[in-house]
Amino acid sequence: MSLYTLIFKRKTSHKRFVIIFISALFVIVATIATILEIFAYKMLMPNLISVSNEYLLEVGNENIRVVALGTSHTGNGFADNDPDILNYGQAGDNAVTHYFKTKHLIANNDIEVLLLEFDYHNFTFGYADPRKSYSHNQYMIDEPVSRTLGDYKQGKKGCFLPSQCVIHGIATISHFISYLQGHTPSRSFSDNMTRFDRFTAEKRIKLSSFGYTQDQYIVEQLVEWYEKTIRLAQDNNITVVLIGYPFAGDFLKLFPQEYYQKFDALTDRLISQYGIEFWDYHALFADRDDLMSDATHVNGMGKIELTKLIKPRIEQILNQQPADENEHK
Repeated sequence: MSLYTLIFKRKTSHKRFVIIFISALFVIVATIATILEIFAYKMLMPNLISVSNEYLLEVGNENIRVVALGTSHTGNGFADNDPDILNYGQAGDNAVTHYFKTKHLIANNDIEVLLLEFDYHNFTFGYADPRKSYSHNQYMIDEPVSRTLGDYKQGKKGCFLPSQCVIHGIATISHFISYLQGHTPSRSFSDNMTRFDRFTAEKRIKLSSFGYTQDQYIVEQLVEWYEKTIRLAQDNNITVVLIGYPFAGDFLKLFPQEYYQKFDALTDRLISQYGIEFWDYHALFADRDDLMSDATHVNGMGKIELTKLIKPRIEQILNQQPADENEHK
């Protein structure tokens, strides 16, 4: 057998191997993606609160009277077991996505009260980045957003397969692994029973610093979008309430007095200009680390305690009763 024949056969063999390998890899990836998609459609959509809430944006729910918008602070903040309350807090959401979510919610639901998260991090530049929000929020964006805030693409659904954009890579995989271990995705956003007080003092400080935003200035463009949400809601006869969720005491100590002064000035202006209430629970659990799961989120016990304070005030608004200004000061 000639040298040429040996080389030719070897090249052919290598080519065949590469083709088989790539084909097999494609089949494996496609199979995994299909399994995750089926899992997301069958398990996450009916059970995971952040996904089922997306569905309400499209179809509406005539029972919904109260909507809470914000980040994971809102999502963890209070229980939404009542059929007339939609806790739509999602990690990474910001003032821009709040506005477009409000537009969609108003179009499909008869909302009476909007609880709008008003926390220290909401107006920092780190929360202007659209990558912090889930990519499927893009389809809601039907107005131009300044490029200085990031690349907010308009009108793109962003789905790989048609399950309401529920494939979120690692997030879906982690839920799937948890499911294989016997855990069913919960409709509750978080019933985390971790107690922040059980960490060492050193670790509490470290975790507080991790959640602390270094860019301690208020981005005026985010404030503008925030105010657009307020005006949109009020133009549709929706009562707007600003709400600040609890932080751990160690976290609150990180912010300089100058930032608090800026935030307080913004608070006073919004209250005065729009005639709205601010329910300030920022320091509520400052000395109750047992009710916090980390520096910036309440745990399951904290959620129960905070819900006890929030729910009666919501009922007062729905019943058009004057709130007791001294009750929760």
